[in-house]
Amino acid sequence: FETIQYAIDMAVDSDSIMVSEGTYYENINFHGKNISLIGEDRETTIIDGGSVRFHQHPYDSFTLLESFTIQNANDAAIIIYGGGAPTIRSCIIKNNTPTASSWEGAIYVGSDDADIDTRPVLENCLIYDNEDYGMRVATHAGVNATPVSAEIKNSVFYNNGQDIAILAFNTNVNIINSIIFENSLESQGGTFNLNHSLIDVNPQFTDPDNGDFTLQPTSPCIDAGDPSSPLDP
Repeated sequence: FETIQYAIDMAVDSDSIMVSEGTYYENINFHGKNISLIGEDRETTIIDGGSVRFHQHPYDSFTLLESFTIQNANDAAIIIYGGGAPTIRSCIIKNNTPTASSWEGAIYVGSDDADIDTRPVLENCLIYDNEDYGMRVATHAGVNATPVSAEIKNSVFYNNGQDIAILAFNTNVNIINSIIFENSLESQGGTFNLNHSLIDVNPQFTDPDNGDFTLQPTSPCIDAGDPSSPLDP
């Protein structure tokens, strides 16, 4: 296929699309298809200048975006709006610059649909150096919308705009085995449930200014996660 989007357009539910390494200058829309979109390597399979959308469809948990870098978007890099329960796994979200008229945050999760339960899962992701918040999760007030929520696992938020990693607006966000540093959590009528996560304590990353978020041997994060979690691969 010439583009990622063309492969999605040709796919049917339960298909898996494997994307070769390279830089892709396009916007991606899952168009209501419960499919898996998997990059060859998250460091080298790059969506540059475009966004990925899950919009107005009850996507199920089979729906997967995995192993991409999404960078340099002039909008939210990932938009899940009335988008069900997709999983975003092992992605790097960096250097995105939403404009004043675009969706807020590098990742935007929201809904105004009473019939769609929007509750995505974000796992093993790096969200850093974005100009706006790392992530906004919002149940919109004044509309008959089903409450929105999100689960964040084994992920890192670092140095995102407005000093905010995640903004929770009238919603519930579960944060598990994750690190938030040089950022804060912002609640506007929302609730954060923290489980074995490190907030505002230096995790001793190796070289975060150059994208190396491995931990130094003396890091307080080592052996601090949930002991019932699966072992790292």
